[in-house]
Amino acid sequence: MRRSLYIIAGATLLLASASDARVGVARDGSTQERAVINDKPVATHWQWEYSYLDKHFPGHKPLDHRFAADAATRRVWSVFTFMWHGRNMNFWFDITQPFREYAGSTREFREFAKPPPTSQ
Repeated sequence: MRRSLYIIAGATLLLASASDARVGVARDGSTQERAVINDKPVATHWQWEYSYLDKHFPGHKPLDHRFAADAATRRVWSVFTFMWHGRNMNFWFDITQPFREYAGSTREFREFAKPPPTSQ
């Protein structure tokens, strides 16, 4: 019985990690490719980001916040720059999902927000 549970748990973890196109990528926010996925609703996604930073980087001093986008992949990031323990740090959140939710309700962004075409 216990062995079956371990097998089921392992298979679940494998399937969950396989859903990311970049399997094995640690989501630590240190780079664009390693951005922490923020899939919260538009109304609360920014609050979640600030809470995440407060929890993982207590006492950080905000310096800058910007957005980055890649038209080819139609991905969008929220990038924070802050001081923490005397180091200047950048932290990346992938906000593609909440951006698409917002863009879908805003005519001028609809074209950008469409998922990228799939190659056949």
